Amino acid sequence: MTEAQEQEAVVEWCDLHDVLVYHIANERKAPLATIQALKRQGMRPGVPDLCVPVPKGGYGALYIEMKAGGSRNKPTEAQIAWIAKLRRSGNAAYVCYGAENAIACIEHYMAQ
Repeated sequence: MTEAQEQEAVVEWCDLHDVLVYHIANERKAPLATIQALKRQGMRPGVPDLCVPVPKGGYGALYIEMKAGGSRNKPTEAQIAWIAKLRRSGNAAYVCYGAENAIACIEHYMAQ
């Protein structure tokens, strides 16, 4: 499955299990003027794909950077930096490889 399909499966699972989740539509292909406007409005490269905005286990929220294709698909330097910043700010933040991994991460987080 593609990363988009993996992410869709995670969101569908969250919807079925009444878990609050949203996608952070942060990077896209668009005309330069649109990209510049979005950057001024707060778009930042590297921000994780999904957020579960539920405080659990002493964390403010859970952020997930989705990756498809197993562990050979590595996060970018910007993604690694954002995950570190989110963790320092009191959030749980992880790179998940596929829907199964992301769902397990969410289940673990929500059980805290």
